Amino acid sequence: MEPIIVKNMTGLFKKELVMYSLFDMQLQSPLKLAAVGYFLILAIFWSAPWLFILWVPDVYGAMWAFLPAVGGAIAMSSPIWGGKPFSHFIKCQIQYIFSPKMYYENYYGGKMPDMIIDGKIQVSRKKDYYKLARLIQEEYENKKRRKRK
Repeated sequence: MEPIIVKNMTGLFKKELVMYSLFDMQLQSPLKLAAVGYFLILAIFWSAPWLFILWVPDVYGAMWAFLPAVGGAIAMSSPIWGGKPFSHFIKCQIQYIFSPKMYYENYYGGKMPDMIIDGKIQVSRKKDYYKLARLIQEEYENKKRRKRK
């Protein structure tokens, strides 16, 4: 029985894929496949409606329709998005906008009970907040006991 050879293909998907030729035409510089994909998406959503609105193709109309798509594709495929692809960057930004903003110790802490604390003490951790609230509650109860006696 022959052994089964397993190859690790994860490195293939981490590299940036480029095109060196288009059919029989050699390109002067390689094109990133991500840039081509972004251009096609922008051409569908930006260029096609403008060409449909303008309908008569002229130089300025074609520039208005295609230059933003080309510039957007170049910007979206460039590595300026915090080391992430553009789609992951946008997804992260949308998740941040709609996420709850009350975080303690790098996780969502939930709604904290309403407490009135006299003084100007700032705490940044949830356990410190509860500890401070407990100390103030104990101090308040001790004052009550003293008044009763």
